[in-house]
Amino acid sequence: MRNSSLIFIALLFMGCNDSDTKKGTSPQVKKDTDELPKELPYNAILTLETHKFNAENCDVPMMDEMEYSEDWCNRRTVKLLHVNTKNPEIADRINALIARKITGNKGGTGAIQKYVNEVKRNAGEMEDMAQEDVVCSVIDSSNLVLSYGIDRYYFAYGAAHGSSTFEAINFDLRTGNQILLSDLFYDEDIYALTKLAKSKFINQNGRDGWWFTTDEQPFELPKVFSLSPRGITFYFQEYEVGPYAAGRPTVKISKENLKGLIRENPYMVFEEPNPSK
Repeated sequence: MRNSSLIFIALLFMGCNDSDTKKGTSPQVKKDTDELPKELPYNAILTLETHKFNAENCDVPMMDEMEYSEDWCNRRTVKLLHVNTKNPEIADRINALIARKITGNKGGTGAIQKYVNEVKRNAGEMEDMAQEDVVCSVIDSSNLVLSYGIDRYYFAYGAAHGSSTFEAINFDLRTGNQILLSDLFYDEDIYALTKLAKSKFINQNGRDGWWFTTDEQPFELPKVFSLSPRGITFYFQEYEVGPYAAGRPTVKISKENLKGLIRENPYMVFEEPNPSK
């Protein structure tokens, strides 16, 4: 099943007087799914299409090695935000990478539909007994950057609990290419960045209970991060720095804290001091 709706996000003009929008807040955007953020911090014109792909298979055979549940259905759902820009080639590049991150294969929405429909064919083996939900979201956006999130929850039949992962993709809206950490920091500055992130992590999440504070495990930067004009947020996965109960902690580093450490880039601009002041 596939549902779609169109969301138009208008350019924000400074000085416009809108009686429905309070000063200092982002305009509300009409939406038809609860998964979309209530406020979208855009400064550029983007069009997003919401698509829902869903398939289930309740024809599950009984297996000797498991306790059979009559109400169990294998299920896979993807709630996608399809990105449109004024340049179709850039949009295609963005959407192709999103689809590859979700499915592991090349292709656009067709690849996602195929990935979801696999659940209809796979039900004969224990490892195929699972329910999976993928929800896409916009983390942040500016004139140059789209930070896109992919939240995945997976529950295997018979497991004590489900597991989840989070993927963030940062796109350069001028090219559609992914922005990597190496585009923002030189290799020789990663040690200082890691040290700063560790200090901020403890400040924001506390010291107790983390493996890098109680065991000999070192603190390492996670691979997943989102970028905004205000700074960088790093995302840890389950079990990456603590037990399952610790969830998926994050650490935020502001633009001000990164000054002198981050390399010159167009995505996070620092204002030069005014010598006349």
